[in-house]
Amino acid sequence: MLNSGSSKRPNRQTRPHLAALLVAVAALGVDQTTKPLAHAYVEQNGPLEITSFLTMTSGWNTGVAFGVAAFANPTILVAVGLALSAVLVVFLVKTESTFEKIALGMAIGGALANVVDRLRFGAVRDFIDVHLNDWHWPAFNFADVFIVLGLFSLLFAGREQRRAAAERQSRN
Repeated sequence: MLNSGSSKRPNRQTRPHLAALLVAVAALGVDQTTKPLAHAYVEQNGPLEITSFLTMTSGWNTGVAFGVAAFANPTILVAVGLALSAVLVVFLVKTESTFEKIALGMAIGGALANVVDRLRFGAVRDFIDVHLNDWHWPAFNFADVFIVLGLFSLLFAGREQRRAAAERQSRN
């Protein structure tokens, strides 16, 4: 007979953490699934022009964002990626906001996805090329998208919290 007190269902405190974990795993999964598919397609067929400003391409980034530190030791970049992910996990555990937990989950999933590439290949696979005529933004991948979305969401949340606090203070 099951004891109702031993239920393994998530409670109100663990649900936001589970949601963040699911978002992180989904971000990692989307990134790690799309990279080999895009690279295989481009290898067989060449770059794919999706729109006049978006092309699926194939490239490797040995540095960090936008090719910065391209000559850095991959082991150091893995360590930095893991350390930054650990810092984000600490913030995730400390924040009470579900929105912020999910935003942090996106950033953590993206960061870990790029760490996986560095561990496997010594570089990160990029395939999204945004351009306007001859101007090209540095190629990126879905891990980068999740990192940026997560961090911008955190900035937005912080701004909204400051605005709400100022509004409350002005009413007093």
